[in-house]
Amino acid sequence: MILARRNKRTFTEHIRETIWPSAGWSRSLRYFGKRILRLSGSPHAVATGFAAGIFVGWSPLFGFHYLMAVGLSLLLRGNVLAAVLSTTIANPVTLPALLALDYKVGAMILGHHPHPPPGIGHSIAEKSMAKILPVIEPLIVGWVIMGTITALASYFIVGYAVRAFQHARRERLHARRMERMSDMGDMAPL
Repeated sequence: MILARRNKRTFTEHIRETIWPSAGWSRSLRYFGKRILRLSGSPHAVATGFAAGIFVGWSPLFGFHYLMAVGLSLLLRGNVLAAVLSTTIANPVTLPALLALDYKVGAMILGHHPHPPPGIGHSIAEKSMAKILPVIEPLIVGWVIMGTITALASYFIVGYAVRAFQHARRERLHARRMERMSDMGDMAPL
């Protein structure tokens, strides 16, 4: 294989690289942005898929993010790869902050106390639904509100960026094609 790694990463190295990239966050984010912009499909499809992934990324339903993102993207006729890529907003580094914001927004809307009840971790271990439900309800309300707001914002931002990128790419290809044609026209038969 031409571009294969010489020394394959171990599972722990792969996890560490996913959580904390050795090339740095700025390079990883630039790559991520270019990957989204270069996806094939209409700007609407890419933006819809991206927004679906962002919406699902706020979800407190751990372990189902990718499945939910693919399902929502297919339902909305968005780009599935964009949905999967944007779902990574909910990674181990950002998830605690996303869940805390979900809970606070949901608790504020429902009129609950802004802090989860003490001993919630013990309740989860016991699977005591009577103690878990007061936490789940604000999380879901907060998810729907925060997910909708960020999904709408990301739809318009990504849609505009993809449209501009695709337009610039078409212009570049057209200019290159015209240059080649003019070069061929300069060659006169002898």
